[in-house]
Amino acid sequence: MTDALKVGDLIATNKQFGRGVDLHRVEKVTPTMYVTKGYRFRRDGLRIVGASGYGPFNGRIPTADDVLKSRIQRATAALRTVEVDEHNIEAVEALFASASPPKGDER
Repeated sequence: MTDALKVGDLIATNKQFGRGVDLHRVEKVTPTMYVTKGYRFRRDGLRIVGASGYGPFNGRIPTADDVLKSRIQRATAALRTVEVDEHNIEAVEALFASASPPKGDER
C-alpha cells in the first residue's frame, strides 16, 4: 500500500499530545524512503527516520477525516490572526452569520 505513494501525495502524522493532525506532501521518492518538507518516512511502514523522542514516530495514509481536521486547524489558526477593523467588519460578520446554525436549530 505505501509503495504506491508518489510525489505530491500526502502523509498524515498526529501532532504531539494528540492536538490534531499534520499533513505532509511527498516531495521526493527514493528507493528506501519518502521525503517531505519536515520528515523522511521509510517506505516500509511509514516510520519516521530520525524521529525525536517526543514524536511523532509514524505516518499513515490520510483519511477524509484527517484532511477535514487539518482544514479546520488551518481555518481556526487563520481566524486567530485576523484583525477586525472598519475595513473588514462586514466581511467578518457575514462569515460568522453564514457559519452559524439557523435560528431554532441551536444545540
